[in-house]
This record gives sequence, structure tokens and C-alpha cells, in this order.
Amino acid sequence: MPKKKEFDGVVYWVDAEGSMKREDAISKADKQKEEIVDDIFAGVFHAHDKLVDFKKHIIEALDAYIEKAAKKAKVEGWKGNFQLVNYDSTRRIVVKRAELLNFNEKLQFAKSKFDEWVIKKTENGDADLAEIVQKAFEVDKAGGINKSFLFKLLRYSIKDPEFKKAQELLRESVETYGTKTYIQFQIKNEQNAWDTITLDFASL
Repeated sequence: MPKKKEFDGVVYWVDAEGSMKREDAISKADKQKEEIVDDIFAGVFHAHDKLVDFKKHIIEALDAYIEKAAKKAKVEGWKGNFQLVNYDSTRRIVVKRAELLNFNEKLQFAKSKFDEWVIKKTENGDADLAEIVQKAFEVDKAGGINKSFLFKLLRYSIKDPEFKKAQELLRESVETYGTKTYIQFQIKNEQNAWDTITLDFASL
């Protein structure tokens, strides 16, 4: 519905800039557009709410199943990835969970240590690995850091004390603040390959 205000019995429509126009002066085309947009968005909001409820139902059902299966297998607190396939292997539910990570102030301490190491290694001619370190801390246009590049630094087995100290600070900078669950619904097609039924649960 359009934003409306009423003064002395006269109804006005309010536009994006806050200007008011008498309702009886609004064009028929504008009124039709308003009606169509309102009607469609009513359905959008209804579908969104249904999808939110459906996702909640699915997660509760899957969590209940995997909790029983984990208990039967004597595994406590299972929160990993899994998939469920029906009896004739024509339908599959794939569940993936990803940790949501932030970095605290120790990330800058780690960067300083890595920078010290980079300077030393560049002087010694090890420019390739130094470039990898520098790229790991590059910030993109949105102000984010490439986590995969950072975690790649933790996989190097370099005995240099400065590098190992920088790795330690990097590990200590990582903070987990939750998990995000991704669910895929797949059916097997005539070519015996899996087709995905798209439901955009990830954004809910």
C-alpha cells in the first residue's frame, strides 16, 4: 500500500522524496502499478514466511535423525556434513555446515610478524613464498580478507621461529561465532546423474 496522509478530509500519496500528491490526482497507470506491486509482494511475503517455516521443519527433522544416528554410533555432538539417500537411490538430501569466522585484533599482530619474516626472506631471495604471504592479507573491495589464503599459511611446515610465531598468532586471531547450514535437495535424472532442486535456504 502507498504511504498516505490525510488533511482536512483529503487523502494524499507520499512519494520517495516525501512530497505529497492528492489521491484523486494520481494517474490511473500509477494506481495500477501500485496495485500489482502490492498484490505480488503479498504473495512474496507469504511464500517467504512459508519457506522460513519449512526450513525450520527440515532442520529439526534432520537434526533429530542425525542425533539418533550419532547416539547409536556412540558419537557425541555430531555437527559435521552428511547426506541422506532414499531406498532406491533416486532422492538425496545433502547437508553441509560451515563455521562462521571472525578475526580479532591478533590478526594484525600476525600480519606484523609475517611482514617481518617476508622482509627477511625477500632479502634471502625467497620471493615466491613472500608473495603468497602478502596476498593472504590483501583486502578486497568490500573490505574482506580471503580466508582460504590465510588458512593456507597455517599448512606450511616452516621451522623458522618468526614464521611459527606468526602462525600461532594467526590461529589465536580466529574466532567462531556460529555455523551456517546449507541444504541441497537432489533427484536422479534419466542419465543417472543428480539434478538439484533449488530452494534458496542459505539466505534465510
